Amino acid sequence: MIQSSFYANEVVGGECEANAIAFNIVKNDSNSFNVTMGFSCSLSIKADKIMDFNIVLTTTVAGVPGKDYLDFNIRSFDYRVGFFPIGKYQLADRNLAILMVADCLKRIYEARVFGSGWPQSPPRDYPHFKVYDNYTAIFDSSLISTYL
Repeated sequence: MIQSSFYANEVVGGECEANAIAFNIVKNDSNSFNVTMGFSCSLSIKADKIMDFNIVLTTTVAGVPGKDYLDFNIRSFDYRVGFFPIGKYQLADRNLAILMVADCLKRIYEARVFGSGWPQSPPRDYPHFKVYDNYTAIFDSSLISTYL
């Protein structure tokens, strides 16, 4: 139905809004944590809304400390998506739609995310990032002494 209503070169617009209720952070391993977020999204062409969809995205975020900064990178991700066609616009190929969502999400793989570039002071010679159950820590292993 879309092909009979719009030209093929029409711009498809979209927007997503994070759902604070579907937000969760848990420890994954000693240097990463899993972040789950829900998003409500929509697509439109010109002024016509053609599709609503929801995504529940779970990412594994690793802390990557540098000498004087801390970055957060996406190490892996998983997602669930649900589509909700609007009015006369129906989803013709669900598998293709899921592949298109996956293609967009691949852009976040190994990307720096919010919180990256956090300055550290003083600079650390051998910085390490450690995740605990309720907090994270950055430490310099060159300043830790071991007594035998």
